[in-house]
Amino acid sequence: MRSLVFLQRMADFFYPRFCLHCDRKLVSQYRTFCQICLEHFSLISPHVRCPYCFKEACRCHLLHFSTAKRRAALWMRLGACATWISSLEKGEYAHLPSTVAFMQMQMALLQWPMPECIVPLPFSPWRSWKSGGNLPILLAKQCAKKLQSTFVPALRVGWDRSAWEMQGDIKGTCLFRKGKEKQLKEKRVLLIAHTLQEDLLLQAENIIASSHPKEMYVIALSD
Repeated sequence: MRSLVFLQRMADFFYPRFCLHCDRKLVSQYRTFCQICLEHFSLISPHVRCPYCFKEACRCHLLHFSTAKRRAALWMRLGACATWISSLEKGEYAHLPSTVAFMQMQMALLQWPMPECIVPLPFSPWRSWKSGGNLPILLAKQCAKKLQSTFVPALRVGWDRSAWEMQGDIKGTCLFRKGKEKQLKEKRVLLIAHTLQEDLLLQAENIIASSHPKEMYVIALSD
């Protein structure tokens, strides 16, 4: 036991660990962010955002017009939060369980009901290859396990041929996987996205709405 402690101290001396965001030396070998940066990880307060689109200034709450019943995000993409999200995007999934815990905390603050089905808004094949994984799918799997809900990979990203033919633009389009829409009918659905600014998010909401779910909620890492 003493030899292991000695070896760990030697490793810390020759290979010290530094904060992933600010490069301060870490006190604990089990952390990737220093205490100062960890204090920046405060969730976006739902009291200062629209309960429908989650923007700071809008009229959704007056018009009551939204495909999803509620939208929310964990953080603004700034400072240490941006570094955290970037590390996930690069395929460094050590923070995946903690991210899911933050999602649970935000949902509890918003007083959302428990979802029956959890659906990820997937990356395109090119984006998945570039990042080394499909982040929304991994988050949805972890979240379904924690909340004891059903993971339903109902969506896929296909090639938008019309955009190529009309504009010469390479774009993806959100599509249902064959037969998956039946699993969402009359269910409370939680759609997990990378960001609320995702190009395919509105498409995904409309597609899921066409399967006539009971309710649909959307949560993302950043606004």
